[in-house]
Amino acid sequence: MQAASMTRAKLAATVRRPALTLQRGVWGLVLIVALAGHFWLARLPFPIDAELAPPLAATPGERLVLVGPAAGVPLLEFVGAPGAAAEVRFERARLSLSSLSLLRSAGLDPPADDGPLEWLTTETGADGTRSLFTLGLPADAAGDARVELFQLQEENRRFPYFEVRTQGAELAVTLAAISADPFAERAERPAEQRTLIAGSRRLTLPAAVPLTIVVPAGEALRLRAVAAGNGAAQPPQWQWSMGTRHEGQLPLRAAGVRDSAGRFRQFACAAPARGPYARGADRLGEGVCDRGAATPTLVGEQLSVLPERLALTLRGLAWVARDGAAVNRGLLDRFAGEPRLMLALAAVDLALVLAAGLPLYRALRGRRAAPEPDIFISYRRDDSIAEAKDIADELARHLGADRIFIDLEDIRPGDRFLQRISENIARCRAMIVVIGPGWLGAMRDGQRRLDDPKDVVRHEIGEALRLGLLVIPVLVRDAPLPRPQDLPESLRRLLEHSALPVSVVRLREDVQRLAAALQPIESADGAETS
Repeated sequence: MQAASMTRAKLAATVRRPALTLQRGVWGLVLIVALAGHFWLARLPFPIDAELAPPLAATPGERLVLVGPAAGVPLLEFVGAPGAAAEVRFERARLSLSSLSLLRSAGLDPPADDGPLEWLTTETGADGTRSLFTLGLPADAAGDARVELFQLQEENRRFPYFEVRTQGAELAVTLAAISADPFAERAERPAEQRTLIAGSRRLTLPAAVPLTIVVPAGEALRLRAVAAGNGAAQPPQWQWSMGTRHEGQLPLRAAGVRDSAGRFRQFACAAPARGPYARGADRLGEGVCDRGAATPTLVGEQLSVLPERLALTLRGLAWVARDGAAVNRGLLDRFAGEPRLMLALAAVDLALVLAAGLPLYRALRGRRAAPEPDIFISYRRDDSIAEAKDIADELARHLGADRIFIDLEDIRPGDRFLQRISENIARCRAMIVVIGPGWLGAMRDGQRRLDDPKDVVRHEIGEALRLGLLVIPVLVRDAPLPRPQDLPESLRRLLEHSALPVSVVRLREDVQRLAAALQPIESADGAETS
């Protein structure tokens, strides 16, 4: 019988080691993926009250952007102090149809086409009149309209000012004045005057005449505060309310500060009560707000216009990113406010542990429980290698492949190899010494091998006798049992053990007898085999 180049015992051990290594690698990979997932989740923007986030403030050169402001309600509204006013300049705009009709009914001839317009303060009365400005989007404006508010980098910043430009919708600007006492006698009081400049036409109008000017999308208008009488020092800042004056709230889809490179330095996106923004803070930094609540939960309350910056006050729930990183509450506070997410995360972690940990646990347990080889087969390669293989295969059928150790590797004898052989023998309980016709007289370099202290077969048998193992000489091909005087002194005790002839013709029967003689010994895991 011809066996494979390696016994099933050695093959099984060789297969188990890569399998266990693969399982450990998979477990390590799963652990790394789980940790990476936790790290990724911890860095995601979670809903936060916008009042707790850093305020939105745009310096000259930056842009304060309002995304999806509510249409049909005032975007910005300003009521000036008594005697104070403001100047408005339009790059390109036109008077609304109602304003055109009003001015023409008064005998004036204003232009109807788009063009540059200016609304200037010319005379400030003492009747306590206050200027009123309202900016808003039409009711049919698209939900993705954007409004940009910005200041240019100029040296002269005596008066606070800002510019406005819309994208995706027109902007309607209402200019008027409110009298402190509209029923008071005005005969001896000078009336507030405003000047409307339209191209080459210059129209002087009472400030109380309301005008609505329409600014096309993409065109800018510039608003500048003017102190009473153009002489007093202006207030330190210019306050604009958002939404109606009474409510002071403008629903927004998002708001942010965009730098000169076009990236949002800070961005707040209206968020639902729970749930992180799965696209991450980087996407918020690009101004992407596509996963928010169906009804905007973010509102703008007030715009502060200072000579050196524009500041927006926000309130409501939002995902907030600043300089590419999420602005969040503490990690424990976040998860405390997300019970469903916390339970889902715990369930996923448990599933990962069970899916990857149990196979690893079973593999390690199986490795500990797997029996060590405890029956060593000693043979001489050029004498009885074929018979040794056949005996090993048959014994494996009876006792199990894991219990049989037979070294078929072609390794030259040496101290290192002998040490490894000694370690294997020390773990065994029995040794089978296969003796063929050439076992005793095998020669190397003119010397009988058994007379060499480093001979592998002599070393194997000597170790087994020294350790007190059960030793069974097996005679193949009608080989005789050696005489005592033919053996080295250290091997003569081999003859004290009964020999068993094994014939190729009766291989199965003879090996069955051999297996029966080996069954009572303890296996390497400590359990007695019966």
